Amino acid sequence: LLTLADDSGLEVDLLNGKPGIYSSRYAGPNATDDENNQKLIKDLEQYKEEIITARFHSVIAIVETSKKEQKIFHGIWEGRIKLEQKGKNGFGYDPLFFIDDLGVTAAQLSDSKKNKLSHRANAIRAATDYLLKKRNK
Repeated sequence: LLTLADDSGLEVDLLNGKPGIYSSRYAGPNATDDENNQKLIKDLEQYKEEIITARFHSVIAIVETSKKEQKIFHGIWEGRIKLEQKGKNGFGYDPLFFIDDLGVTAAQLSDSKKNKLSHRANAIRAATDYLLKKRNK
């Protein structure tokens, strides 16, 4: 069977890519979004005078074991971290993830705008294009 798996995380340059794949449990195994955000703010407090570059990174893997084929698709959304949470839309680190081109955090975007720009949107578009080409062969 064709199998699809995905994972996403926030990569902060000043933290050497952390929280990365541990984004959802950065503050502990059962951490809430707010607890993860508060830990990130605390870990970055010493850099508050600097520009804190970061990105959301999404990876989608599609594997077809019968044909021994695998494809990996990446979606990246560049931004930076602001140490003050803004916005109520979205989840996770969205209130801290600032998009310079728009002058807002991801949590201040509408769902439709976020679904056009986000790391997940970029990865799923690439995966969808691959599957459509595969189907049309």
